[in-house]
Amino acid sequence: MQRVKHAWLTLSIAVPHVLWMVILIEAVPQTQLFVWLSVFLTFTLYVLFAVPRLGWLLDVRYRHGQTTLTHHPVVMSIATVLLLFWSTEQFDVMSGIEMLYLYGFLMVTLWLPALRKGIAPRIFQGVSVVVAVSLLILSFSMKAFDWWLSDREILMCLGVSTMLVALRTVAQYLGGDRSVPSRVLLVVLAPIMTILTLGYVDVLMAEQLVFWSMFTALVAGLYVQIGIRVPALTEDVSACVHGMLAALSFVWFDDATLTFAISAQVAVMALQAQYGIFRPAYWAIKVAMSLLVVRLTLLPFIPDWQPQDGGDWSWVLLSYLPSLALLAYARVVLRNTQADIANWFEGAFLHVFLVALFTQTNYWLTGSYGYATEIDFTSSIVYANQALVMALVYGYRSQFADKLSLVYRGYGYLLLLAFVAFEVLLNTMDSPLIHDHVLASEWPIFNMLTLGWLLPASVLFGAYFCRLSALQISPRIYAGSGLALVGIWLGMSIRHFWQPSSMTIFNSTSMAELFSYSVAGLVVGGVLTWAGVTRQALHVQRVGLVLLACVAVKVFLWDVSSLDGFWRAISFLGLGASLIGLGWLFQKLNKSVSEKPST
Repeated sequence: MQRVKHAWLTLSIAVPHVLWMVILIEAVPQTQLFVWLSVFLTFTLYVLFAVPRLGWLLDVRYRHGQTTLTHHPVVMSIATVLLLFWSTEQFDVMSGIEMLYLYGFLMVTLWLPALRKGIAPRIFQGVSVVVAVSLLILSFSMKAFDWWLSDREILMCLGVSTMLVALRTVAQYLGGDRSVPSRVLLVVLAPIMTILTLGYVDVLMAEQLVFWSMFTALVAGLYVQIGIRVPALTEDVSACVHGMLAALSFVWFDDATLTFAISAQVAVMALQAQYGIFRPAYWAIKVAMSLLVVRLTLLPFIPDWQPQDGGDWSWVLLSYLPSLALLAYARVVLRNTQADIANWFEGAFLHVFLVALFTQTNYWLTGSYGYATEIDFTSSIVYANQALVMALVYGYRSQFADKLSLVYRGYGYLLLLAFVAFEVLLNTMDSPLIHDHVLASEWPIFNMLTLGWLLPASVLFGAYFCRLSALQISPRIYAGSGLALVGIWLGMSIRHFWQPSSMTIFNSTSMAELFSYSVAGLVVGGVLTWAGVTRQALHVQRVGLVLLACVAVKVFLWDVSSLDGFWRAISFLGLGASLIGLGWLFQKLNKSVSEKPST
């Protein structure tokens, strides 16, 4: 085959040979199948997988003349592995030697291209991934289908194979292959195999968790040595080691202990970055910090993540305070040397602090931490205020951020959408005008109406007066939204004051309540008109005049229709006097404002 000039001959031989192997696997008796496999399948691996690219002597410098279409090692390795798995289906029982052959065949597939010099041509790099996936499938299948090895024996075979995969990737890189795929395979292939197996053992082989945890620690120690001896790989290898340590934390810790473990690991990574001791890559620090932030964000909504040995009032302290302290410490450590990472820590601290503060506030107001399945009227009010305040805080913080500006702004938009959604809910399906959420016996002003409508209106007015436009939202929108919330609050507060039993719309409305709406409209409209004139704010002035017009129409069409005789005349006189007074005041103010520039 070394002298073959036509590359297509390899393909014309390989396809019929694989089909012939499939037929023989089905035809050979089970008693002879293993001997037949150990000879012919191994010969097939050598002749069809290695020789076309490396020659009979497995020389990496062999001039083969093949193309990726006529012979690709990855395709051939997949074909031989499928033949191997196909043959295992024919056995009812396999001895220990036969099981070891399966692992040995995969190891030969991995190492055969690099047998002479420890390094293989780059086209063989994908074979390492094929072998790694095949090892996991073989090992997990043995457990799932209750095949012929015990759990400990399966893990021992997989552990040895994982080490050989790691050594293969190390030999490829140290042999002179500095390509990106070679670097990536060295850093992630064996650790990913270890972590996936750790998760599988935690779920289905709990009694072997200690054994595989010790093996994971061994692999982590091996990679520490690799990172120390190969400085070019230190950052990526350190990130890989931290990934394995994080996986161990997830399987061994829970509740607040896991949260603290992740926080401590983030702090350790920050110290490593500060002092240059086995420094992890910056992306790994950001990933670990993001993992911590996501966990702390979801913590109030997942009871299984909360500490079970703490009281209802104390688990926020147990879960958040250690993380906040470690994030603040890492921020201080990196502030002067690693400004980019320090900004990430600052953003994480800000977010976790707000989540902890509002989670505890929700508990004080509702008596629970507001799980997603327990959203009621009070929780909606708390969530709406939290979302609004956090949106404005992130919008303000985005003004001083560099790379995180888009992150802050995007999160601010999401929180504003959440605020709008909760307000829509509070004013429609969950409105106190439909359900008895606010009892008539409660004190005026000092009730949930103030928290649900007047408080967010005050926050929006604050954003307007501070001219907060970091989220690229006009301050006028803040003012208009705040004014709308104040109007809704005023209307519902008036109804709450006059209703003796329930403030829902299903009860009748008294004359005193109707006149109260008119008086409130006149006062608010007059104040807005006065403010618009004095501040030369035409849009505010127009809103005030429109409101006054609406009050006048209401009085003529609604209020007066329910009065007779003397009280109707008094009502018209009072309305006329009010409008005349407002008109005189408007002209007076307008004249004084127009004279100011000349003076």
